[in-house]
Amino acid sequence: MPVCMPSFMGRLRYDWGLRLESKRFRANQQRHYRETSYFLCHVPAVGTAMMSQESDSDPLTESKAQLRKVFKDKRRSLDYEVRRTCHSAIANHLAILLAAGNGINNLAVYFSRPDEVDLAAWMESAWSAGKHLYAPVVMQITGQMDFYPINATTKIERGRFNLRKPVLDDGAVPALPENLDAVLMPLVSFDTRGGRLGKGGGFYDRYFANPATRPWMIGVAYNIQHSEQRLPAQPWDIPLDALVTESGYQIFAAQHSADLKE
Repeated sequence: MPVCMPSFMGRLRYDWGLRLESKRFRANQQRHYRETSYFLCHVPAVGTAMMSQESDSDPLTESKAQLRKVFKDKRRSLDYEVRRTCHSAIANHLAILLAAGNGINNLAVYFSRPDEVDLAAWMESAWSAGKHLYAPVVMQITGQMDFYPINATTKIERGRFNLRKPVLDDGAVPALPENLDAVLMPLVSFDTRGGRLGKGGGFYDRYFANPATRPWMIGVAYNIQHSEQRLPAQPWDIPLDALVTESGYQIFAAQHSADLKE
């Protein structure tokens, strides 16, 4: 027979969760105000549109939506064994790329959806190598994204959009963009110039809007997600600095080449 929770206990747990998230929000409000202010001041006339994600009436947005469907279908077409082989190759290439960098120790990662590149095996090796990893959390109340530290024993739960996220302890402190050395980003498609087609929510573009505090932006994808044509992009879309697939890695940003050992 199921045990029913008294209604006051449910309200108490909800109120506690609300206070906890509000506390985290207040603690980070100043930083988000600074980053959002930078975005609105330096990207005129697009801030409002982006904050409400992409407008369905915009032809460019419609083009992106069509491309997302095409490349999501391609990504889903890969069978399990092919994915496993790709994941192993991507982990190896990613390790080589990061080993060539100077001081890349603090990395933002992601917990993959079923059809995205799975970083689990690489993350284990990264922890063994002494890397510090941070995973995204989109707050239920505020809708803002932050990156929180994770390790091999971090508990995982389902959060907003049913995405996996770390369980946050009371007092958990997120990383600042300027404290991250690199960001491993999932994507729907990429082109030969470093253009990235994301899911359309704009979370990464908002969080890393300030180029002065932006770390290395590294896309992680399968070869099948490559677009032969240049991807459509809005002014706020952040291009990739580098890309890793099962075939190897590619560096797009010439200004970052000096940071890598030949």
